[in-house]
Formats: sequence, structure tokens, C-alpha cells
Amino acid sequence: MRLHEGAIRFGVALVLIGVVATFLVAASHLSGLRKLRAGEIPRAARWPLSILIALLLALLALWGMWLTFHG
Repeated sequence: MRLHEGAIRFGVALVLIGVVATFLVAASHLSGLRKLRAGEIPRAARWPLSILIALLLALLALWGMWLTFHG
């Protein structure tokens, strides 16, 4: 029973983090569009926000799965 409740909480947390990540990436995208409309040349980031957030979410998911099955 505890494992099931923990999995539900972890899933809800991942969905909430995903929603926050989507809003952050949307804000970054709108910022880039504003720069293009203003005639500025946008700089390419070494690690775009979308990729960084996706990597962090993947690592969090792996950590949570590890804790679920080995913790």
C-alpha cells in the first residue's frame, strides 16, 4: 500500500514539475521571439533551457524509480 501511494505522489510531482518546466520554456521562447521582432540577433545558448529542464526531469525520474525499487 505504501509503495502504491508513494508512486502516486511521485507521479503527481513529476507532472507538476513538467507543467512548471513548460511555462519556463514558453517564457524563454517568447523572449526569443521578442528579440527577433525587435531586430536583434538572438544568441544561441550552449545549454538551452528546454534541454536542461528535460535532463533534470529525466534524472529526477531515474532517482525516484531507484528509491521506489531499492529504497
